[in-house]
Amino acid sequence: MSKAEVKSRIESHQPGVSDGNFYFTPWVFSLQYNQELWSLTAEYALRRSGLKNFNQSSLNFDTTGESWYLQYTRRFYDDWQWLIRYDSLISNRNDASGKAFEANGLGPAHTQFADDITFGLQWTPHPQVMLAGEYHHVDGTGWLPIQDNPDSSATSRRWNMWLFQLSLRF
Repeated sequence: MSKAEVKSRIESHQPGVSDGNFYFTPWVFSLQYNQELWSLTAEYALRRSGLKNFNQSSLNFDTTGESWYLQYTRRFYDDWQWLIRYDSLISNRNDASGKAFEANGLGPAHTQFADDITFGLQWTPHPQVMLAGEYHHVDGTGWLPIQDNPDSSATSRRWNMWLFQLSLRF
């Protein structure tokens, strides 16, 4: 049964398919150290999730994923700061590279992980105005929403992203 068929059956609530339970148990640990001109932030998350007690046993699964990041922020002048961050995501600790996922015909291996290095710059010219920009170089598509990328084989393993933000405070 394909992923699309499973999703279709679950959404249509056909008897025998949707009789199970979804569970999600996250553990998140965060630390931050601040000095006058710099900050160091780290976070680690362990996420256990799965489906159980479905009448169709092929729908049942139990997996543990993990993610973490380390970020250094440096403030200079009164209104500028830059940052560098490294993020890592693994959807399944037992298949960190996604090779077994791909071998089972479930999609490209790179959908099961993401490693991201980020460089950012922020300017606050007024207490109510902030401009920020970030550049991301990413290996893997693990956190791309399937709703925005329904054909995961059309995604690239390595990709770049530029983000810009204007924030106004009232």
